Amino acid sequence: MDVQLYVYDLTQGMARSMSRQFLGIQIDAVYHTALVFGNIEYFFGAGVQTCYPGATHHGRPMEIIPMGSTQLPLEVILEYLESLKEVYTPESYDLFAHNCNNFTNDFSMFLVGKGIPDHITSLPRRVLETPFGQMLRPSLEAGMRSVTQAPVPSYNLPTAASQPATYSSGSSRTGTHPLLGPTSPTLYTKLPPLPKLRAKLDPIPAEFDTLLKFLQHRSASGARETPLSDLKVIGLAYRTKLADLPLETRFAAVDLLRCAMTDARVSGYFAEEQGEPTVAAVLKHTLELEEKCPHNLRLVSVHLASNLFGSHLYVSERMKEGSELKSLIVELIGTCLLDVDHSTTRIAAACLAINLAVFVWKTRKDDALVVDEGQLVELLASLLETLQRGIGSEEGEKALVLSAGYLLDGAEKEGELKDLCAALDAKTTLHALKGHEKLVKAVISML
Repeated sequence: MDVQLYVYDLTQGMARSMSRQFLGIQIDAVYHTALVFGNIEYFFGAGVQTCYPGATHHGRPMEIIPMGSTQLPLEVILEYLESLKEVYTPESYDLFAHNCNNFTNDFSMFLVGKGIPDHITSLPRRVLETPFGQMLRPSLEAGMRSVTQAPVPSYNLPTAASQPATYSSGSSRTGTHPLLGPTSPTLYTKLPPLPKLRAKLDPIPAEFDTLLKFLQHRSASGARETPLSDLKVIGLAYRTKLADLPLETRFAAVDLLRCAMTDARVSGYFAEEQGEPTVAAVLKHTLELEEKCPHNLRLVSVHLASNLFGSHLYVSERMKEGSELKSLIVELIGTCLLDVDHSTTRIAAACLAINLAVFVWKTRKDDALVVDEGQLVELLASLLETLQRGIGSEEGEKALVLSAGYLLDGAEKEGELKDLCAALDAKTTLHALKGHEKLVKAVISML
């Protein structure tokens, strides 16, 4: 689908003629923008809104800019749009800090891999840099609210036939497993002390510094008032510059990405980026270091991989047939379970295994299994072998048993997973465990 940027002037020409008199600078318009594709216009005002192209109260656009085309399926686009609605609520609208142009920029970056023109997104900053802009900010916001957040006239709303239905993501198999328990993923969302992280990266590459400032702003002001950075440039930096950092500081750069991936806009972009996937490149880099990999880099890589499962869009898109991400995650789990010197890494790997195993369990019911049998056999073998030799903690042991249970539930009776359990005498291994009796019994019943 072709994607177009519709550009409007909220002042209907008054800004061009009067801005120098009131602000001391010349501005051509107070911009309102929207994205148009599939014969529907998407914009932010009273929340995320839609209408027929050019059918809002803003009149005809002053400019229509071709942004490129997107090959993304409509259901994927609508899932991402649902995540944007959590950030772009009616109450969060701010003429200067969180407006229609921020929404359009985020949405455009997802659809076509680039944002909208800088002269549009930078206008609020230019106005607020003037003394009169600061002074007039409250009155401007109040005066423009009825314009920016007006409803779309009912006769211009897309009909049911043309309006895309709200997309509901995820499998019907959610909530709680009847035998094993909750199925929500383990995520690592805590933000580290960013000044300390920056100091470790000094001198910090500009792209990593941009991501760090994004996280600082989001921490202070919230996602609603934090526009996205240029994720295309940041992704390229991770793929090409991570290996140039000193080995002992690379974990800090990966930790920045780990934190950023908890933002649905960021994970949504990286779910659909063109070329080599950024996260896969980072995990591959960690694995290729083998025994030279520092413990902290291996640990944050596991945390990064775990956070992927917080985005249904990311895992559903990046776990498709032919993707190497799933094999990288299986290899990362196996490698980290062998880390005899660091229990934190082993436990984190066991929790990552749960995330992957739950994902397998959820997709298996719908005959949409995205991890092939050979990879599942490799994963289950790592789990059982670690249980046999001991992981060194009750938490880790429980995570391993849970992971095995989710992998085995619904597996073919005469399939490779059940054959592996017989070959490794999984029943004896499970019976030997001292705790988690109810859980162990449930898993044994699946063998």
